[in-house]
Amino acid sequence: YVDAWAENPLTGDRKNVCKAFFSFVALDGDSQPTPIPPVELETDQDRQLNAEAQARYDARKKGTSDSRRIVKK
Repeated sequence: YVDAWAENPLTGDRKNVCKAFFSFVALDGDSQPTPIPPVELETDQDRQLNAEAQARYDARKKGTSDSRRIVKK
């Protein structure tokens, strides 16, 4: 998860200009997808982000075209 911010150097005002979610696939020596150990969720924020990611994943699997509505603002 990445947030990008723009800042006015004169006033110090900051504005969120972009949010992005990244998905990675682990590959084995033959460039085939391979399982990895699960992520250890240590904080409430980790658990919240994981739950939202799972909801987006489930929406994609069901063919839901607009998974953005799942993201909490």
